[in-house]
Amino acid sequence: MTRCRRILSGLMMLSALAMPMPAPAGEPPAMLRAETQMPFPEAMAQLQQAIESNGYRFSRVQRVDYGLGKRGYQVPPYRIVFFGDPEEVRFLSVVRPDLIPFLPMRILIYEKQGGTVVMTTPNPLKLGELYRARQTVPVFEKWHRDLRRILQDATRDE
Repeated sequence: MTRCRRILSGLMMLSALAMPMPAPAGEPPAMLRAETQMPFPEAMAQLQQAIESNGYRFSRVQRVDYGLGKRGYQVPPYRIVFFGDPEEVRFLSVVRPDLIPFLPMRILIYEKQGGTVVMTTPNPLKLGELYRARQTVPVFEKWHRDLRRILQDATRDE
């Protein structure tokens, strides 16, 4: 399989994960998701502002659409925004080094056909189910609350 096909397959899998699916009763959803009708540039700026106003440090943006566009694919705006709290990242890296692949946090933002902008991220409560430890549970619960607030703030029409 060529590299571009692998990338497209991965993007399709991420998009499928981003589709809202009901969780079994009492189970937290696998993904947190929000949508807005704002134009993509404004939604991206509002997401970055929401991240920072909720106490996190913006890290970087991976422009997935740019890489695919260079290979000849027509892809709407598609970005992964990385962010976190440096203290929490250091703490978790020491307490649970096996969590390093999940750090820092990230939110996928993309534009669907028709102009709807979608923001989605893995639910930290699901990660907490895999990494149950006295030290990590409060962090995952905090991240869950913060990510819900970030998505809400980022999609609030002003």
